[in-house]
Amino acid sequence: MSVIPVTAFIRSAFESLALTGQLLPTVLQADPRITYTGYIPEAHYPQENDTITSLPLLVAVHTTGRAGDRIIEQWKDFADANKVALITPLFPAFLQGPLDQDAYHFLGRPPPWAGEPAGSWLSKAISIPGGSQVTITPNDPEIDLRLDLLLLNLVKEVGERWPAIETDKFFLSGFSGGGQFSHRFFYLHPEKLEAVYVGAPGSTTQWNFTQNWPTGLQNWEDIFHKSLDVEKLRAVPVFGAVGSNDIVNDGLRLRKHVSGSDFGTDEETNRTRVSRLTTLVEGWQEAGFNASYTVVEGPGHEMERVNPPVEEWLRTQIHSWWAKRSVQKRGKIAADK
Repeated sequence: MSVIPVTAFIRSAFESLALTGQLLPTVLQADPRITYTGYIPEAHYPQENDTITSLPLLVAVHTTGRAGDRIIEQWKDFADANKVALITPLFPAFLQGPLDQDAYHFLGRPPPWAGEPAGSWLSKAISIPGGSQVTITPNDPEIDLRLDLLLLNLVKEVGERWPAIETDKFFLSGFSGGGQFSHRFFYLHPEKLEAVYVGAPGSTTQWNFTQNWPTGLQNWEDIFHKSLDVEKLRAVPVFGAVGSNDIVNDGLRLRKHVSGSDFGTDEETNRTRVSRLTTLVEGWQEAGFNASYTVVEGPGHEMERVNPPVEEWLRTQIHSWWAKRSVQKRGKIAADK
């Protein structure tokens, strides 16, 4: 199935056809198991005769709860005010196996957890009447979905469907499970990113080369068959945020206390999201990255309450994008004279 660009439609019909405003859930042509929705500001989408202006793209990755409408509600006023197109993908649960709730956190390769077979701690949490054991066959990491590559396919499709959206590089945002995805995607594809927001991740891949994936980067090239490009990573602005009361670690405690699961050490399991986020960003700073963070006083694990300083930071990044575009536009006009 091919993508029809919006330029094939009458401009005045865009909103009624849900080609601007809030989008309909849309299947990804490269893999229809993945869908996406979003919000394209009607007032700012370029007119037919505008061959210079284009919109920047913000990709906002969902939390583990996968509430796409919540993401749109969070960002649509920001999109209108700052002239940016919003896209939010949906990576469904159970896509990579019968116990997959969070493989997208790890880009789909390999599934968690740091040496444990895929889903092993969850398989131990299942109780069958009569005491039967449940055996879950781990996914083969060589055939697991690469969700980072599917996101790149999605962004390419967005550029084909909406030619006036700039997709060579984009802004990436994620809170909670989305923050896990966003910082790991950053490691792999810095050349595709204008800037990255990492919000309150429940687990992190720290900038260290003494631990294996997904805790560290020691075996990175074995997992992804791609080296880390430190100079490109240093060129991308990164911002982290977490609520000061985001200190309950239910998911990690569950993995630790399920009988038979050997997930992590006591130290690893008992760390909070505040500790994980600050340690992650401070490690980047020590490595010379353009990284900063804030601990927002008061909120727990609450995306909306943590978001105001994130919006302020991202607004600055997008205004910088528009300023560079304005310079390019003036240069093009001068060259055409």
